[in-house]
Amino acid sequence: MARRVEARLDARSVLRRPHPSLAGTYLSALAVYSVLQHHSPVGLPSRLHLRSGATAFIDPKVASVLQAAAAEVTGW
Repeated sequence: MARRVEARLDARSVLRRPHPSLAGTYLSALAVYSVLQHHSPVGLPSRLHLRSGATAFIDPKVASVLQAAAAEVTGW
């Protein structure tokens, strides 16, 4: 019974956050880039300047892991 309650609580927390985190968005963008450009995403910048003037920043160590994952999944 306790596991059912935990599973329901986990599902509810996911439903409350329907949008990916910044890292999740970055990972998706890396995969799309790799597929469309036929190029490895490894080495792409982790600091992004947005049209709004804001800057999105992913820790370089995290960015490196995400780049490697996107490269592996897309075959680069």
